[in-house]
Amino acid sequence: NAVQVTSPTDDPDPDCPDCETPPLEMKPEPSIALIKTAEYIDSNGNDMADAGDGITYTFTVTNTGNVDIDNITIDDDLTGTTDLPITPTILVPGETGVATATYTLTQEDVDNGSVSNQALATGEAPNGDPVEDTSGTSEDNDIPTDTPIIQSPSIALVKTADYIDSNGNGVSDAGDGITYIFTVTNTGNVTVSGITIDDDLTNTSGLPIVPATLAPGESGTATATYTIIQEDVDNGGVSNQALAGGTDPNGDPVEDESGTDEDNDDPTDTPLTQEPSIALVKTVTNTGSGDNG
Repeated sequence: NAVQVTSPTDDPDPDCPDCETPPLEMKPEPSIALIKTAEYIDSNGNDMADAGDGITYTFTVTNTGNVDIDNITIDDDLTGTTDLPITPTILVPGETGVATATYTLTQEDVDNGSVSNQALATGEAPNGDPVEDTSGTSEDNDIPTDTPIIQSPSIALVKTADYIDSNGNGVSDAGDGITYIFTVTNTGNVTVSGITIDDDLTNTSGLPIVPATLAPGESGTATATYTIIQEDVDNGGVSNQALAGGTDPNGDPVEDESGTDEDNDDPTDTPLTQEPSIALVKTVTNTGSGDNG
């Protein structure tokens, strides 16, 4: 038995040279991906993160769709960038363009220990519709770009002495005084707050310096007075150290033992002039009688 199948439509004639297959229409799918990367710039070359150093951001935009994207620009609040064009500004599918911008670190950034930020890339599809993407660390995410900043909290305490000749006799005596000046300098790269002085010799505990909060490079001072005792004079001097303490932005303690300069922890020595002396008084008593007395 023979089976006959009939098509509901006429089959194209393979022998017809004028017959053409209609082209497959592609659905427009405009899409871009923005990656934001960071490069740290040690502006003053001191190998330490400081306010005033920089971060150069590179914005890389890739056309991840199937149509051309025109007029691609970058907006980035952190760097104060608006409508920054990438090069090239027109991307065909699969093509990539870039732009750069620089940010200057603030002390707040260093105290925070990092800078985190996102940017926005905007372009235009062939039909005029906007195409956008928020930056990420790769094409398939929108994770903020984090730049860690190494924190190095540090203070230096210098203790100096000023002798007070209380009775003005030009000699070191018990009862004279020594005024100690405590100078604390922030030698690190983060703000240190709540700085106080402890000094056993002057019976000082929790003595605040002025100002008590120091930005990097700033100094504050405090003073205390000690009254000399006879034992100090007999010893020929007074030697002592104090301790400065504060907290960094993370709440961790920052301390330093006093020295004669910022780069040492040598005790502060105050020599006392010794002038040993005795007085001999010779007396004569006449115990004789008569003319020979």
